[in-house]
Amino acid sequence: MVEKSSSSIIIPTTYVEGGREGRALVKVEFNSETTSCEPNLLSTARNIQIGSFPSLPHVLREEPGGVLIVPTCVEPAGLAQRQRALIGVLASHDGVQGGQESYAIISCHQLLERALKICNSVCHYLYPRDMSKKGILERLAEGVVIGDGGFVFALEKRGYVKAGPWTPEAACENPEAVIQLHREFLRAGADVMQAFTFYACDTKLDNRGHDAGQKFTGKAINKAACDIAKRVAAEGDALVAGGLSQTPTYLSNKGKIVVQEEFKKQVDVFVQEEIDFLICEYFEHVEEIEWAIEVCKKTGKPVAATMCIGPQGDLHGVSAGECGVRMVRAGAEIIGVNCHFDPFIVLDTIKLMKEAVEKAGLKAHLMSQPLAYHTPDAGKQGFIDLPEFPFALEPRVITRWDAQRYAREAYDLGVRYIGGCCGFEPYHTRAISEELTKERGKEAKGTEKHDLWGGGLTMHTKPWVRARAQREFWENLKPASGRPYCASLSQPANWGVTAGSEVLKQQKEATASDEIKKLIVFKK
Repeated sequence: MVEKSSSSIIIPTTYVEGGREGRALVKVEFNSETTSCEPNLLSTARNIQIGSFPSLPHVLREEPGGVLIVPTCVEPAGLAQRQRALIGVLASHDGVQGGQESYAIISCHQLLERALKICNSVCHYLYPRDMSKKGILERLAEGVVIGDGGFVFALEKRGYVKAGPWTPEAACENPEAVIQLHREFLRAGADVMQAFTFYACDTKLDNRGHDAGQKFTGKAINKAACDIAKRVAAEGDALVAGGLSQTPTYLSNKGKIVVQEEFKKQVDVFVQEEIDFLICEYFEHVEEIEWAIEVCKKTGKPVAATMCIGPQGDLHGVSAGECGVRMVRAGAEIIGVNCHFDPFIVLDTIKLMKEAVEKAGLKAHLMSQPLAYHTPDAGKQGFIDLPEFPFALEPRVITRWDAQRYAREAYDLGVRYIGGCCGFEPYHTRAISEELTKERGKEAKGTEKHDLWGGGLTMHTKPWVRARAQREFWENLKPASGRPYCASLSQPANWGVTAGSEVLKQQKEATASDEIKKLIVFKK
């Protein structure tokens, strides 16, 4: 069935991808003067979004006589077949040689016919925009929202992110890896697909010899990440968020104007991509997050703001409570803490923020996205001060039962946006969802393969394992590390440097060996 309106035609379609059937809507807009079924495909191209391949040529040029000139291939040899298939919606690409640009001249009517004919095979690049979907503030007012988990650590372990710069060029280089991780979090119960835009600013992409900036612009990465997040969100009832994080520019004391210009570059992409809300996250200094919130507020979209601080406050000595108050006064409707500390230290910090905000007569929703690592021995800067950061943190990973306890304690504190950051895998997100099933009124799809409190172990062949299929066993278990010669706690670095320190100034040039020697001396 084709549903018509005065200005557009909306075609419901189905597609099969990876053995799963899905649904999408294809919207074709018409010229206001048009009286027949001749669509304005230039408008169509703006409404049909391309999910994972932002570099794919898809600009149509309208020519006199009512025809379109369509570039069918401008990519080098080896362009993936599924990418070429998308171009096939617009024009035939038969005979195109790799690395050469070819054109096909076809009428708008032919173009529409061709698109409809093969739509079922390629419309997994299209996603519906559900305008009736409730926004983040509505959802938080009604109940709990589950966030997703950590992307940079998960993708580093899988070979798609470089440890050190931690930048998200994988959204362009390996979109399938980012898509898969989004899908796993969605299946685990996440209500928000946070675009993989962490550290996606131009100065971070070429900081200290990093070559990502030579391959991609921040704009390209942010767009690709948003497209991917929107594509996966459309497979469920999830919202899409775009995120800003702290900048090398601030650490180098470049000033408010320059720092906000960096933020605006990212925010402009988020607005263009029509994401649902913005998250300012991973800020160590309340001053910088205030600047980020100011930029985000100009979009008119809801703004969440989370700092990577502990109960001691930010790195310039501002208390945790005052940080919360300042984020609300800057305009954030949602405030809290993410990263750097374990779930229970993060909740201690959020409690301080909550008390200060209430004392100031202000209101805001609370948000928690902690580490999935235990950090009772961390210093003021959290887990990055620990000697195990970042390659030996595995003994500190929280269990799924820890994640359930975190979810309950967060909810009881009044936190309604409950997610995770570095180290949080989809099974942790599923544990949060399972703990709050009653409050949410629904189960995550991922519970199909997981029974509460080890219930599936009743099917195990070994009787002593079957005996563990009970809540009491897992709630009371104190997991052993299996490392008899390792200490349970570490000594954090505690260098005590922050923005304004000479050793924190950033640069494009790679870190030289003599600089490392100076740092060793500085440490002593």
